[in-house]
Amino acid sequence: GRREKLLSFEEMVDVLDQLKDLGILYLTLTGGEPLLHPRFWDIAQAATDRSFAIRIFSNGASITEAVADKLQALMPNCLEISIHGAKDETAEALTQAKGSLQKQMRALGYLRERGIRVFLKCVVTKLVENQLDEIRALAERFEYPIYFDPVLTISDDRQLYPLELRSSDEGIARLYRTTVDSIRRWNS
Repeated sequence: GRREKLLSFEEMVDVLDQLKDLGILYLTLTGGEPLLHPRFWDIAQAATDRSFAIRIFSNGASITEAVADKLQALMPNCLEISIHGAKDETAEALTQAKGSLQKQMRALGYLRERGIRVFLKCVVTKLVENQLDEIRALAERFEYPIYFDPVLTISDDRQLYPLELRSSDEGIARLYRTTVDSIRRWNS
């Protein structure tokens, strides 16, 4: 396949300076998994030094206590973590990584202990459509808000395979019913 040349750290810092000069306030660090980039902490610190409000998209699986300590020191505006199910087998089917849900749960605990602002998000697929209440309970356990997204798109390489995971019409209806019920509970 086509391999694009990555920017050097110096080029990234130059882009950060250009963004700052343009008056940009918010910066999202994403990937793949941004925490696995070999210069992630340097990039994040360079962005913080330029007063960007940093948002990090992560799957959370690589967040150990030491990483949580570094995130606490960095203090990003928020960390957004994707949840891929409430059961090990569901999360592993979507992430293709054994133990991914348990790693996420440990990470959420580390982040909660350190007061790091986290938003959880879950793409509603046919694999998780029957776990919405359990996923919401996971979020409530850590006192983090969760956003459910029913939209699936084609892959970055323009393949259609993600659409095979589309939730059923009944699953989407359940999502909206449980969301309305949750809002009613919140307002009462």
